[in-house]
Amino acid sequence: MSIEIILTSNVKDLGSEGDQIKVAGGFARNYLLPQNLAVVADEASKKRIESLRLKKAERERAELAAAQENVKKLEKLTLALQAPLGEQKKLFGSITAQDIAKSLSEKGFEVDRKQIEIESPIRKAGQYEVTVKLHADVSARVKIKVEGGEEVAAGDTRGEAANARGTTARKSGKGKASRDRETSK
Repeated sequence: MSIEIILTSNVKDLGSEGDQIKVAGGFARNYLLPQNLAVVADEASKKRIESLRLKKAERERAELAAAQENVKKLEKLTLALQAPLGEQKKLFGSITAQDIAKSLSEKGFEVDRKQIEIESPIRKAGQYEVTVKLHADVSARVKIKVEGGEEVAAGDTRGEAANARGTTARKSGKGKASRDRETSK
C-alpha cells in the first residue's frame, strides 16, 4: 500500500522540498513523517505546496548566486598543505577531503567534506586539483600544493615518539622479557 506525501525538505534519492510523491506506507509512517521530512498529501497540504515551492525557488536563487560568487574566489585560491614525507616524497597516509575542508574553512569558506571530490588519493607531494561542489549546478576547481613538513628517516614508520620510547628500554638493557623475569622472582 502506498501513500501520497509531500516532502518538506530534501531527501536523498527520493526528491526535493515541495515534491509530491508516492512512497510505501511503512516508509512514510516509520521514517518520513516522524522525522518531519514529509506530510501526508491532503487538500490543506496541497495548498501549502505552492508557498513551499515559492520559498524554495527564492532560496535556490540566493544559493546559486552565492555559489557563483564563491567559485570565482575559490578558483583563484591555491591551498598549501603540510604533511610529513618519507622516501621519494611519499606522504605517511594521504590528504583527505576533511583536511581540505579544514584548510578552506581557515580561509573563510564553509565547505562540507562531502562537497569535495578528490579524483585519486593524494599520497605524494606536488600540485593537485580537486573539485568543490558548491551547488547542484556549480562547482569549482581548487588548486592544492602538498608540501613536506618534517622528513622522516627511511624505514622509521613509527615516528620520533615511538622511537624515543624504544631507545630508553634498549639502553637500560631491560626489555620486556628481562622485566618479566625480575617481577616473577
